[in-house]
Amino acid sequence: MISSETTNNPTATRDIKFWATLIRGILALVLGVALIAQPDKARPFLVNFMGMFWLAGGLVSLRADVDDSGVRRWARIAGIIGVFTGLIVVARHRMTGILSELNVVYILGVVILLTGLMHVTIGFPSGKGANRSWTSVILGGFEIVLALLVLSAPMEYSPLLYWTITLWAFLGGFLLLRGAWQRRRQLQQQATVEQLRTPAGSESVPPETPTLKIY
Repeated sequence: MISSETTNNPTATRDIKFWATLIRGILALVLGVALIAQPDKARPFLVNFMGMFWLAGGLVSLRADVDDSGVRRWARIAGIIGVFTGLIVVARHRMTGILSELNVVYILGVVILLTGLMHVTIGFPSGKGANRSWTSVILGGFEIVLALLVLSAPMEYSPLLYWTITLWAFLGGFLLLRGAWQRRRQLQQQATVEQLRTPAGSESVPPETPTLKIY
């Protein structure tokens, strides 16, 4: 369990990226379960959820620690776009005089498409560069299909769009929870190493923050 082991790891308790990734994973799985159990009740919250999800993802991307300058640049750009889009979607009812609901959905669809293309071609920014794997390709493929469905019929809620969002929520939630678990393990190992290196009775130095896979 992530929560039980995290309570014994003060470094993980203070880590913003860990909690942001964990919360995003839980929210995605909750959306998937809600779409299966109560599809009619979950439908009105889809746009708001997408806005909050991309807002949180943008914040995490802005704080990504990547050694490769090119990947780091893409992560920063993706973070800025994610935060900008998330704020627009969440505050869309206060911007009716500037942007219509249709334009907001179009913006969200374009951002989902760009995110999917980045996951397919580059992968997940982490460590010294980008980690392109079959999970990033599959998740990116779902995001591309989802974006094309949204852009082709922005105000419709077809069965294909419903199942695409549902599968994306479960897959994305699983990958995010796995990323949070890996993050917690890295923090725990780093803290253990630092404790072994620190002489007894001396002041401990905060461990260097490890990298985080961004989904």
